[in-house]
Amino acid sequence: MTNLISELPDFNTISPDQVATTLDHLLAEGKKKISNLLNQEKYTWENLIEPLEIGDENLDTFWSTVSHLHAVRMDVWREAYQTNLPKIIEYHTVVSQNEHLFNAYEKIYHSSEYTSFSLAQKKVIENALRDFKLSGVHLPKKEKELYAKLQQDLAALMTQFEQNLVDATQAWSYETQDETILFGLPEHTLLQARENAMKKNKQGWVLTLDYPTYFSVMTYAENRSLRELFYEAYTTRASTQGPHDPRYDNSQLINDILIKRQCLAEILGFPHYAQLSLEEKMLKKPEEVLGFLNDMVAVVKKKAEKERKTLSDYAKKKDALEKLEVWDVSYYREKLQYETFSISDDALRCYFPVYKVIQGLFTIVNKLYAVLIREEHAPVWHETVKFYAVYTKEGVCLGGFYFDLYTRPEKREGAWAADARNRLRTPACSQRPLAYLNCNFEPPTEKGAFLTHEQVITLFHEFGHGLHQLLSVIDYPAVTGTHGVPWDVVEVPSQLFENWCWEKESIQLISERLPEGLLDNMIAAKNFCAGMDVLRQLEFSLFDFELHTYYDKHHPTDVNFLLETIRAQLDVMPVPAYNRFANSFAHIFAGEYAAGYYSYLWAEVMSSDIFSKFKQEGIFNQRTAQSYLKLILSQGGVCDPLASFFEFMGRNPRIEAFLKQRGFV
Repeated sequence: MTNLISELPDFNTISPDQVATTLDHLLAEGKKKISNLLNQEKYTWENLIEPLEIGDENLDTFWSTVSHLHAVRMDVWREAYQTNLPKIIEYHTVVSQNEHLFNAYEKIYHSSEYTSFSLAQKKVIENALRDFKLSGVHLPKKEKELYAKLQQDLAALMTQFEQNLVDATQAWSYETQDETILFGLPEHTLLQARENAMKKNKQGWVLTLDYPTYFSVMTYAENRSLRELFYEAYTTRASTQGPHDPRYDNSQLINDILIKRQCLAEILGFPHYAQLSLEEKMLKKPEEVLGFLNDMVAVVKKKAEKERKTLSDYAKKKDALEKLEVWDVSYYREKLQYETFSISDDALRCYFPVYKVIQGLFTIVNKLYAVLIREEHAPVWHETVKFYAVYTKEGVCLGGFYFDLYTRPEKREGAWAADARNRLRTPACSQRPLAYLNCNFEPPTEKGAFLTHEQVITLFHEFGHGLHQLLSVIDYPAVTGTHGVPWDVVEVPSQLFENWCWEKESIQLISERLPEGLLDNMIAAKNFCAGMDVLRQLEFSLFDFELHTYYDKHHPTDVNFLLETIRAQLDVMPVPAYNRFANSFAHIFAGEYAAGYYSYLWAEVMSSDIFSKFKQEGIFNQRTAQSYLKLILSQGGVCDPLASFFEFMGRNPRIEAFLKQRGFV
């Protein structure tokens, strides 16, 4: 193989102006290749599917670069992305509705050679046949055209939803020259606010609505009015409520997205979008999902109610607060946690410098999977981005990844992992996988870059996705890494890896030396208010799934009314009428979690169970780690996840480990 660095995109020379020309060429080549491949008397893996895998990967690699740059440089890449996305959607729709191509796959599936194929080859074909059908390959011409239009419309609507959210978030800020209003805020937040003011040639401080700043205000600001102000601004983003520009309102987009999703499902013969979504998930019936979520509500809500009462009583005793409001919860939770456990998440920051966390993370990966990670000099899109290569102990390069850890105004919010390139090995072509791992932590100050423990967990979560991509041994892009993995299982590796943030043996590797008492208290506080945390995830999951199950395009549901109904059943803390959470719920309206947000909890049940084996046999037990790597982590989407779980654990998943890990039993 060639040197990995020479294979990487040159982000110093990539320009939005180049996208249209390059993409048009790739799409034309793709169409020509398919036409030529279908003009054969007999179809085989070697003369049809393998060349298509290579061609698809070339196109996907190019577009993943464009998509990534759009996510991290929206100011520069927005127009190029928006203009060219319809071409990608059209191409994939035309290919997936090509009956000649579908018939060719079917012929290979029914051929005598199929029985001799590897599991990976069989899975590529089986998934492709499923996807042809879910793309309407058998539909009449008019319905195919309607399907294609719906896909185009949905892509445009979802892109606009995210851009409205970014614009609304960036457009709002809070300026003050009165330092007393900011009492309680951490030093790093104040330094960033001062820097923001200087950039605007302002006196005093400018607080923005990025999540790290919002979190700091809600958790540490002593000024209750400031907390309420930020709560309203944050929970009304991209809506007509609160202090926002109505140009960025996502309300109509939400209904448009839901209507088109329902139309899409009906065209394909499904009663609703939720059922269509489950075709590619581990759970196959809506009643299974709703049963899982409602059973968990029954366990979680009692604990959440007790936690809310404890916080309310504490706030009344401490500050004579007559009524605990939702913008008070994080503040008094932090105060009570400190009084109970002598621990503060912000006070822990000094023990988690970024360099030490990354160094320790790499050590943990080495101890588990016997791979080495080292930084390499490579072209990047921002000066704070770093590139790393992954090697076996014998020095063989497996692939690499980019760390883009810090928030920037032009960057999409949240944390996410994305494929830059997939593993591919055929007689004609060979390439190593690459991943983009992105977070939105506070930028370094003159004192350096530090993380809260919660942010350390976020970093481990995203790196778990990266491991899924980089350690795959499956050679075909369609089923390597996270590809082909049921969406409600794709979070298992990421959530499993979070557990190494909570064990003494591993915490010592990712932190400056924590005093023993402080370390014990940090671990003891792990499940503080866990009931309220899990109940919030259940609220999001039920809202998402019920919305995509019961939405009626002929009688459009008031989305906020449905959310309020679910909150009335679940919430232990009432929220103001102006709250418009749905308008910023990008996971389901701009991402891939529609009718699938429950995946986080479902995957956590599985990952907690898997980690119970590590706890029993040792968190760095080589036999356990290698078994997990061999049976689950490296297998991409080839194996049935339940069968792989059973082979690793010797039984089916149980919820007990999750309940114990979260402190419910």
